[in-house]
Amino acid sequence: MAELVDAHGSGPCAFGCGGSSPLLGTKSAFILLYSASLSMSQNIQFDLTTEYVELCNLLKLVGLADSGGRGKAMVAEGLVKVDGLTETRKTAKIRSGQTVLVANQTITIK
Repeated sequence: MAELVDAHGSGPCAFGCGGSSPLLGTKSAFILLYSASLSMSQNIQFDLTTEYVELCNLLKLVGLADSGGRGKAMVAEGLVKVDGLTETRKTAKIRSGQTVLVANQTITIK
């Protein structure tokens, strides 16, 4: 888990800010939320209504990417695994029964 540091970098933050600021710094709030989201894995079920869905579009459809372009970038960066293996094909055909993993998010295709 990431160490929480206040906005001025002067010490640990405990929701009261360890430095001179009376408020929780923006950096601390971001780190706290990011750390919390990393520790919570989420399972997403995607019900396929066609033969397949392209990987970059799947990431968009389940809300893990803002757009198909961002989905393509995530695949290109090596952030996506399909059935346990890193997938490099942006438009890989994902079919029923496959599992896609992105960070701590598991997408099960039904």
